[in-house]
Formats: sequence, C-alpha cells, structure tokens
Amino acid sequence: MAQQNSLKQVLQISALQHAGISISVRDHKGQIILEHNPQLNLIPASTVKTLTAMMALEFLADTFRYNTDILLQGNVDDSGTLEGALLIAADGDPSFCSKEFELSINDFCQSIYKELKKNNINCIEHLSFYSSHPDRPAINDTWLWQDVANYYAGGVQDFNILDNSYSLCFDTKNPIGTKPKMIHIKPTIPQLSISNELRIASQGTGDQSYIYYTSNGQRVIRGTLPKGSTSYCVQGSIPDPKLFFAQYLSDYLSQRDISLINHYNEIKQIPPTARRIHSIPSPFLQDLLQLCLEKSINLFAEGIMTSLMNQLHLNTPQDVLDRFIGLLSLKNDGIILYDGSGLSPRNAISAGTFTEILYKIQEKKWFDHFVNTLAEAGKEGTLKHWMKNNTTNKKIYAKSGSMSGVICYTGYVFEQNKPSYSFALLFNDFDMSNQKMRKLVEQFFEDLLKELH
Repeated sequence: MAQQNSLKQVLQISALQHAGISISVRDHKGQIILEHNPQLNLIPASTVKTLTAMMALEFLADTFRYNTDILLQGNVDDSGTLEGALLIAADGDPSFCSKEFELSINDFCQSIYKELKKNNINCIEHLSFYSSHPDRPAINDTWLWQDVANYYAGGVQDFNILDNSYSLCFDTKNPIGTKPKMIHIKPTIPQLSISNELRIASQGTGDQSYIYYTSNGQRVIRGTLPKGSTSYCVQGSIPDPKLFFAQYLSDYLSQRDISLINHYNEIKQIPPTARRIHSIPSPFLQDLLQLCLEKSINLFAEGIMTSLMNQLHLNTPQDVLDRFIGLLSLKNDGIILYDGSGLSPRNAISAGTFTEILYKIQEKKWFDHFVNTLAEAGKEGTLKHWMKNNTTNKKIYAKSGSMSGVICYTGYVFEQNKPSYSFALLFNDFDMSNQKMRKLVEQFFEDLLKELH
C-alpha cells in the first residue's frame, strides 16, 4: 500500500495514542489500498444514517410517502355539533409540519377549519388520534439520559409535528456567572414545566446547555449559555405531540368560533362509518433521505427506520440490517445496530465493513439515488465547512458523525463523475476536543487525497 505517509503522521500524534481508530479505503474495484484496524468495531455516530438510507432505498418503493388523514366520525346535529369525533389518522410521518418544508402547523389547522365549515360544524365532541402502529416506544432504551429531552433526541412517534421540538429562549445580558432570564417557550407546550439552572458564560463559548428529565417527570436545563444576547434560544423535545396539537388546535378553532369539548383520545381502529375529508401526503422518500443525511436529522432517520420495521414486520433495527446484509451476499461481520440515527452509543461498526458495504451497493439500481442523499464536502449540509480547501479535482460525497469523543466520516471520492474510492474514517476516545479532532481528520484526508493517484 503506497498511501502510508499521511496515515503514519496521524498515528504518531500523542493525543491519539490511546484512541480507537479504524480506517479503510477501497478503490473502484473493491481492493483495499489503505487500512488501519479495519475490523475494529467503533461507535459510528450519525454515519449510521447512511445504512438507514441504503435500507430505505432497498426496501421502500420509490413512490413511498407518508399520509396524514383527517376524518369525521358521527353525525352533525341541527345545532352544528359533531356527535362523534374529528379523527386524525397518522402513520408516523416524521416530516409533518416540519420547518424543513412549506406546510406549517397553521396551514394544517386552516385545512381542518375549512373542512369543518364545509360540513357546517361549530362544535366537536372529541378529537381522536389513530395509528396503525401505535405500540413502538418513542425513546430508544440505549440513548443517553442527557440527550432524550433535547430536540435532537425526542424520538419518533405515530404522530409527529413541528419536528417534535420547541424553542426555549433566554436573556443572557446579565453578568457572567449569574442565571440568564427565561423569556418564553415557543410554541406553548401544555403541562411543561422547566427549572432553570443555567449560568451565563463568556462570549464565544457557545451553547453548552442540556435539558434533562427530572424524577417527577418535569424538566430542568443545566449548563451555560454565552453572554450578550437578549434572546438566545435552545431547543427541547415536545413531551407529547398529540397533547400539544390537541391544545393548539382547540385554541385555533375557538378563536374562529368552533369549540372542542373534550381532550383528545386514542383509538385502535377507525370506525367503518368514518369518512375522510382531507389527506396530507409527505414529500417523497428521496427528498426525506436527502434532508436526513445532508442535515443529519435524527427524527427523519428514526421515522424511516420505524417504517422499515413496520413494512418488513421486523422488531428491531438489527433485524432490518441483517436482512439487508444478506441481500448483499455479505455476512454481518460484527455490526451492532440499535437505532436508525446513530444516537445510540451502543451502535458499532468497523471501517472495513463500512467500505465493503459502500463498494457492494454500487451495483444496486438505486446507487445514484443514494449518492444524491450524501452531502458534497465543502459545499452542503453538515459537510459545508469540511474539506472546503480541497485543491484536487476529486469530489467527496460523504456523511459525518460525531458525539462526545467521536468523529467519523464515510462516503466516496469521485473522479470524472464516477466513484474512484470508498472510505470510512472512524475515531473514538481521542484526547482532544472534537473541534480539533475534526480539523486533524480533515488535514489527514487532504493529504491522503493528494497521495491517491
């Protein structure tokens, strides 16, 4: 293997002497041209989303979309009361009323309002939610406690809305070391109580806050926020999207003289007499996957993984992965998969296995679609600032992954619109900050690209 100089330099760095490092690079024929500990299983973080995307393209149809239906069940009496329920039938669309797309929560409420007026309804007895797959837990058992109350780890549910997140805003103009003033929560979340244990830190320190569940089911925010803002906002996860929307819709309709008498309930089957009055489809699968990988949206990844398990009648992400690996005529060489997003610190894969899969899928009819889900380094998404100074004629399409003490990259190097190399760079437990490690890996990969001919 000729490309050893860049690797040797990295391995000599003292902060990496006790780190877990797995590196693999293959050429367009699948031949290994550079490797280090290629079979060492490490935490892959969000590079797991590449596996989720591959499996979605393999098992879900090109035309796959989620649908959220609005139905009416019951009769409307002479006073305009619906003696039954306004029914929302959701199938787990993770993108519903997401900030990533045009449909807003007020657009959704307006659609409902218009249909109610068409049917001369001015009072509703019940709001009911239905899902064909209501029994899967929203929060993965292997996710970290410090993550699950924050926006990026809220978990996917059968009904999702607004990315299942809210904004919590603070005034950080007070002196360093004091508590910032909590200004507001947007949107208003029913029954949400947050204890503020934050402190103000110096400017430039960034958001170092985490929202936690407490033993009584409420939430507390701890850590620091940088000084100097009259409205510094962080995001948390909505505890119960159905309860939130029930209250939001009730307020929206009451302002327009339509009343909702009872709080929402959940039903296990749609009554045969219910009639659909409106349907809202999600964007197509390719659009969801592109945003999922480009912006590393955990909710989208978990929603797609849940759909895979439901459609294949399988119980776990590992089951889905094992079936996929079998279709590639590969054996599962130690991959451990607990989720679809990469949030679980118990996920594990080696760089050698990653590049073997990346090479193998090039024969798939959906390969070009998969590459289109990856961000181009230096230009897009989470890779917009990585490899921005690439001076070679090679283009990099990849996915990054990070958590505390974890930096990973996996993807392809393209030349003349064809994949010349597949690569996986996995680094765990290094003795430096993630920011410094990211720059170190970037320099290593720049040097490696110059060595590849």
